[in-house]
Amino acid sequence: MSSFYNPSDILDQFESLLEQLEAILQAERHALASRDIEELERTSQVKLTLVEQLQAPQFGAALLEGIRNANPDQSTVLNARHKSAMERAIQVRDSNLVNGKILHRSQKSISDLLNILSGKPLDGLYGTSGRTEAAQQHGHATIAKA
Repeated sequence: MSSFYNPSDILDQFESLLEQLEAILQAERHALASRDIEELERTSQVKLTLVEQLQAPQFGAALLEGIRNANPDQSTVLNARHKSAMERAIQVRDSNLVNGKILHRSQKSISDLLNILSGKPLDGLYGTSGRTEAAQQHGHATIAKA
């Protein structure tokens, strides 16, 4: 590992990014619940940026090497912090999975409503041409007769 990396500083950065990601996931969950599309777009962009930062090389092998090379007392503290950060990362991942399930459920509800309104199952909201599937297949979308 390069001597430019201080494992304690790297862990500080990692923990800060995890904290930011937790906050953005909570904001995303709120946006999903309130169906706030603009906030969903914003949180998605921020989430993507944070995830990219968390995937930086200094948070992987370089950090582990820095912890191994630290003096024994410091290494014990760093190992405990690293373990705690990894547990927090798992919680953040799980929170993201919950948000994904909420999004999927919302998409399914919209699809089910469109199926009811159109009177036939739709494979997706839009096809590759940007037109609705029903319009591509039949020239226009129909509403089921009551």
